[in-house]
Amino acid sequence: MGESEAIALAEEIGASQLLIDEKAARKVAMARKLPLIGTVGILLLAKRRGLLTSVKDVLDEMQLQETRISKRLYVQVLTLAEENEGK
Repeated sequence: MGESEAIALAEEIGASQLLIDEKAARKVAMARKLPLIGTVGILLLAKRRGLLTSVKDVLDEMQLQETRISKRLYVQVLTLAEENEGK
């Protein structure tokens, strides 16, 4: 399913969250006031619920698999996850 189909389905069923990472699709979903969460948000939620012990380990593995995460977002997420060692 592509991003446009996911947005249409979320609108149709009144989804409580729409998981989407692609920047252009996020802009469209935000303009339509759909509740969004991305992969990074899922990781933070999993850590808060005790399902994940380290967000950093997952982010590092994602980067090894060539997932693009900006340095700014990386640091911000580690701070929110209370894993930032001041680096």
